[in-house]
Amino acid sequence: DLSQMMEDPQRFLFNENISKDGLEFKDDLLCGRNSELVQLLSAMAVARMESRSFISSIITIGGEPGVGKSHLLRSVQESLTRNGWTCIQCKFDRQSQNQSCSVVSMAFDNFFQHIALLKSRLDNGEHLDSEEDLLDMIMSIEDHLNATGIVTLSAMIPSFRAIFPDLFTRVVEDDDDVISIESSDDGSPDIGQNGENSDSANNDEEDCLEAHTFKSRFHYLFTKLVHSISNPENPMLFVLDDLQWADRASLDLISSLVMSNRQLQLMGDGADDSPHCLVVAGTYRSDEIDTNEVFGNLLRSDTVRVTNIDLAGMDIAGTNAMLSYTLQLPLRLIRELACVVHAKTLGNPLFVKEFMNSLVSDKELQYSLVEARWIWDIDAVKSKSVDVSVAEIMTRKVLHMPKEYQYALSVASCFGMRVGEEILQLLETSKTFIGLVHSLDQIVMKEGMIQKNGSSFVFQHDLIQQAVYNLIDSKERDELHYNIGVELLKSIITSTDYSVDRTSLLAIDQINVASSIVTEASLRSPLALLNLSASQHMIELAKPVSALLYVRHGLRHLGQEGWVSNFDVCLRLHDAGCLSSYLNGMPRGVEAYIEE
Repeated sequence: DLSQMMEDPQRFLFNENISKDGLEFKDDLLCGRNSELVQLLSAMAVARMESRSFISSIITIGGEPGVGKSHLLRSVQESLTRNGWTCIQCKFDRQSQNQSCSVVSMAFDNFFQHIALLKSRLDNGEHLDSEEDLLDMIMSIEDHLNATGIVTLSAMIPSFRAIFPDLFTRVVEDDDDVISIESSDDGSPDIGQNGENSDSANNDEEDCLEAHTFKSRFHYLFTKLVHSISNPENPMLFVLDDLQWADRASLDLISSLVMSNRQLQLMGDGADDSPHCLVVAGTYRSDEIDTNEVFGNLLRSDTVRVTNIDLAGMDIAGTNAMLSYTLQLPLRLIRELACVVHAKTLGNPLFVKEFMNSLVSDKELQYSLVEARWIWDIDAVKSKSVDVSVAEIMTRKVLHMPKEYQYALSVASCFGMRVGEEILQLLETSKTFIGLVHSLDQIVMKEGMIQKNGSSFVFQHDLIQQAVYNLIDSKERDELHYNIGVELLKSIITSTDYSVDRTSLLAIDQINVASSIVTEASLRSPLALLNLSASQHMIELAKPVSALLYVRHGLRHLGQEGWVSNFDVCLRLHDAGCLSSYLNGMPRGVEAYIEE
C-alpha cells in the first residue's frame, strides 16, 4: 500500500479526481505486458542496427479480439518519437477491403498534412524547434522523387500540393513533362523525366500501361518516398492495424517496401544506395488468419528479420493492477475481486472493462459516499453470469441508450471504424440526419463507446462498431446505406457533374452496398456514370483492383437491359472493364468484356 501511495499519491493517497458516476479506464494504461513490451522494444532496437546491413524488419502481434494488440503498439510510439522515430499508423476495417491501398495512402496523407502545417508556420516566420529536420525532410523528398514523382504521388497524397506549391505550378505548366518507367538491369523499375535516367521516355503511352509496369511504377515511387524520410538515424515505424482486413494491393505494396532495402544493396552504386530503416509492425486476429497468408515468402527471406509476438489475456497480476488503478484502491484490497474478474474474463482487457461496467450498471459495484471509495458485493460478482460475448455486452449497452444516440451510432457504423465530422455535417442538411454530430458528442462524453480524434469520430474498438452495425436489421441497413449515399451526393454533385473526390467516393460506396434496393430506372444511368468516373479515378491513382470493382457495380446498376437503355454508358464501362482487367493481369477478364 505504501509503495503505491509513494509512487502515485494523488491517486492512492488523496483519491483525487476519482470518478463517482462510472468507471474511467485510462487509455494509455498498460498492465501485465512487461515481457511483450521488452520483446517489442528489443525488436525495434535490433531493427535500427541491422538496417545498416540492408536487413528489413517485420513485427507481427497476434491474438484474439480485445486482447490489446493495438494498445501495445500505441504504448511505445510516444517514446519512439522522442528518440527520432517517425510513426505512421493505418487501420484496416471491413469497409476498406474494396478500396485498394486507400488506408495506406490516407495514413501517409495524414502524416504529410502535419508536415504541411509545420511548413506553413515556418513560412509565416514562426520559429520551430524542429525547423532543421523539417527542411531536411522536404529537401530529401525532392531529391529522391524529383518533380514528376511528387506530382504523381500527389493523387494519393494530396497534402503534397501544400508542401510543394511552386513545384506543382512548374510541372503543370510544362506540357512536355512526362514520367516514364522501365526495368533496369537488376529488374528494379527506373523512373525518368524528359528522358533523364531512362531510355524509355519516348515510349508509347500504351507501353507504359503494361500491367506489371503500372504496378511497379506505383511501388517504386512509394519506395523512394519511404527511403527519403527514413534512415538508421531517423527510422520509421509503419503500423498496420487489423491485417485480417487488409486488401491485397496494400499487402503487395508493403512487401515491396520491405524488400526495397535488398534491391538497394544489389544496386549499390547510385546516389540512393544507402539503407532506409523501416519497421513494419502489424496486428492481426490469430483466429482468423495467420502471418503466412499476409506476408508469405517475406517471412522466409534471409534479408528480413521477423519477430512474432503472441498476445494472450493478462495474468491475474495484470488484471489486479488494472482494477487497482481504475478503482484507485490498493492492490491488496482489490486482489479477491481481481481473481473473480480474471476467472470470468480470462484477462481479456476489453472484456474486463465491459464486465466491470456491467457491474456498475447492475448496481453490483457502487461508489460509497460514506466510505469515499468503490464497494462491491463479492458474492454477487461471483454469481454474475458471463455466458455472453463482448459483442453481446455492447449490444445491450447500445439498446439502453436514447433512440437518437442509437441512430447516430448506426449511421457512424455504416462508414466503418471512423467518420469525419464534415461528412456528418453534410448529412445534417437533410431532416433525416439532423443532430448526428450533437448525439455523437454526447456519446463521447457519457458512454465512452466512441471517441473524438481531431475532426473524426472513431469507435474505440472494431468489436463495438461491429456490434452496432449488426444491430441494424438487414433491410433497414441497406436503406440506411442508400439514404446516406444519396444525401451526400445531393450536397456535392450537380445533375451534370459526375467528377469524383473523396466525399463522392464515400457516397458511391454507400449506394453500392445497397445496390439491391435501387429500383428506380431514372437512377440507373447516373449511378452507372458515377461508378464509371470512380473507376477512371482509381486507374489514375494506380488502383486497378478498385477500378474493376466500380466497373462491376456500374454494370450492376444498369442491369441486363443496359445495352438497350444506356448503350453509350454500357460501352464505356466495358472499355473501363477491359483496361482494369488488363492492369490487374487478368487476360480472361479482358476477353470476357470484349466478347460481351
